[in-house]
Amino acid sequence: MEIQKKRRFAGHGMARFGVLLIAIGLLGLAGCSSMGDQTNQSLQAKGCKIDAARICAAVKNQPITMSNTGLQADQRMVEQNSPATTDITSSIPMPTGEPDLMIHCGINTKYQSVTYANIAPGPAFSDDDVKYLRARGYCAE
Repeated sequence: MEIQKKRRFAGHGMARFGVLLIAIGLLGLAGCSSMGDQTNQSLQAKGCKIDAARICAAVKNQPITMSNTGLQADQRMVEQNSPATTDITSSIPMPTGEPDLMIHCGINTKYQSVTYANIAPGPAFSDDDVKYLRARGYCAE
């Protein structure tokens, strides 16, 4: 009987440890998600809604230069040598020295369509940064 009690106690301790690990993981994810909102929230608060899908649609039409040969790949080569959805990151450099505005795109290589588009986590942007983005047509509003 004592052996069974010890086993139950050990299992109960492992369950507590598992719950503790899950709680730590969720707290870590919550910290990352609030960081990503700084960029988007600061832009929207200043009246600038970035149309990430439009930016990704423009990026998907750009020619692709293969890094190992320097040659440009045609549509068929890209489709055959890429995963079904290719992850592409596009950056918009800021003139004020702030970090670039990063846009993450998922491009379906077969149909050349945008499967997802979002703004990458980053710092809040200043009024001057928003004026720069608006002057170049990146703000949808």
